[in-house]
Amino acid sequence: MKKGRERERGATGLLSVQYLLTPMILLLLFAGASGLAAPAKSALWPARTSIAQGRTYISLRDTAKYFNFQFQEDASNVRLTGSFHRFLFQPDKRQFRFNGMLLYLTHAPFSRGDLFLSMTDRNTVLAPLLRRNALNKHPLGRILLDPGHGGKDTGAQGRLYREKELTLKIARRTAELLRAKGYAVTLTRNTDSTVGLNERAAAIRRTKSDLFVSIHLNATVNKLIHGIETYCLTPAGGASSNAGKPDARSYPGNRFDTNNFALAYLVQRSMLHQLGTVDRGVRHARFLVLREATTPGILVECGYLSNYSEERKLGSPAYIERIARALVDGIGNYHKSLRR
Repeated sequence: MKKGRERERGATGLLSVQYLLTPMILLLLFAGASGLAAPAKSALWPARTSIAQGRTYISLRDTAKYFNFQFQEDASNVRLTGSFHRFLFQPDKRQFRFNGMLLYLTHAPFSRGDLFLSMTDRNTVLAPLLRRNALNKHPLGRILLDPGHGGKDTGAQGRLYREKELTLKIARRTAELLRAKGYAVTLTRNTDSTVGLNERAAAIRRTKSDLFVSIHLNATVNKLIHGIETYCLTPAGGASSNAGKPDARSYPGNRFDTNNFALAYLVQRSMLHQLGTVDRGVRHARFLVLREATTPGILVECGYLSNYSEERKLGSPAYIERIARALVDGIGNYHKSLRR
């Protein structure tokens, strides 16, 4: 993450639309409802457990059996394959693949005669991907878009463009498209103005928004890196994707862990589909604006200004239009998931 970005420790039933027609037996198994903002903890989903480093882990083999997935294991991979979904896990790796997409766990699975996944990841990552009742229903009429940086804070800089200028263009166009669909949309800034991180988080409460999307562009010293990554808040006790150590602290935004992940997944999937760029994953982080969010929220890195080829695309009005439409489609799919 670039200098000036929200720092992690400073003052700082998801089923995709094409997968909603599941067999009737799964509709019966998934029936029920979870409490407000609580992880899905149904008595169903039986699996053997194991304790390691003070955490509870569940068997992926038993999980596969419960969901009627095929379980395949070789020296380096574990594959779970169902009628509509495919998982690829690796021991001691937090990255995994779901239907080809790159996603991140908060704890690496470990092998103990079987591959075991942390209960935290079962509740906040797998449940939103597999269970209809994992998401907590909430209204979605008001959306707060957060164009990253602004004013004195330029954000990332490429050869041609500065982050603060392009994020504002993306946010303005996204707002227009969302309003055309009937949403009430507010921006944390609508000019080249300096807005503090705490002010951005406070705007969620002030505007009584139902959803928060922070829009950013990335940069790194390796100029070959490009692509899109989407962040949601790291669950309490988990390790962020770009950090190694777990953190037991819980923040206001952790009330929405399952919804945060669902929103991040659907927006990332839409961005990849419409932009055809490199998938850098759905990741976890403890950015201040996500930590203090009082509604489900994500932070989207729409590309790398440090990659000259991608920078030129990011500055193109046509590409900005595609980004905006991808964000709107991802938000729309999340809204559909809530309705169903």
